[in-house]
Amino acid sequence: MKDERNESGEVQEEIESDPIPGQRTFNLYVILICGCIMSVTGIYIKIFSLDKDPSLYYDGNGFQFGAIDGIYYIVTGVIICIFPGWHFYKGNHKAGKHN
Repeated sequence: MKDERNESGEVQEEIESDPIPGQRTFNLYVILICGCIMSVTGIYIKIFSLDKDPSLYYDGNGFQFGAIDGIYYIVTGVIICIFPGWHFYKGNHKAGKHN
């Protein structure tokens, strides 16, 4: 912020605003798409009951049996979608938008 004095001696504040970079909107879309993919994966897991069948995975010490929790993927995907969804709803993704 710069302070400038005019002829009457009053201090005027000049607000320096940098425009939002053009790639910000692209990044928000990528986050939104990843969250949607994660939610759809969770829905797929719940529909086809893949969380009922144990699957084999490696935990670092050896192979273990476990199940993929579909609700975990659905909730995580929705949480990931909240941030970019809020910015798109409020219009904060547009260049030059300050609030």
